[in-house]
Amino acid sequence: MIVLAINGRTFTKQVDNPKTKFAAWHSRKLSVFERCFIANTQGLSQIVYSVSMDDTPNKYASLIQSLLFQFLWKNKPDKNKRQVLYQDHGDGGLRFTIGEIMFKSLRLAWVQRLLKNDHEEDDTWSEIPKFYFNKYRGLNFVLCSN
Repeated sequence: MIVLAINGRTFTKQVDNPKTKFAAWHSRKLSVFERCFIANTQGLSQIVYSVSMDDTPNKYASLIQSLLFQFLWKNKPDKNKRQVLYQDHGDGGLRFTIGEIMFKSLRLAWVQRLLKNDHEEDDTWSEIPKFYFNKYRGLNFVLCSN
């Protein structure tokens, strides 16, 4: 288990589970495309839930990204530039996931859920953010102002 301490807070994340899944696939002779697919599906699927529910630091995103690239290149130095790997297949890339952008999108997903549930009274989870946003004329006002 990896423990990441930042600003006096300790972030214990589930990095061992993807590592064990990667170790099971490591002995097989897979192409780069297959390893990329496994890294995106097996590696990131274990982490997405915990990231979407907790405020995680950006250093954790770089840690996860390096773990995925270690699996992709079998613990050897990168053979291609990472910017190329992030691109679409038509542009010569592998559509490899950028961890930092994925983390940011998961952090912003709650805004869409909050706007969608703006008129429903049954959701109790949204009452706390609504209370704080109503001090500033509501969420719609905060999103429209600069």
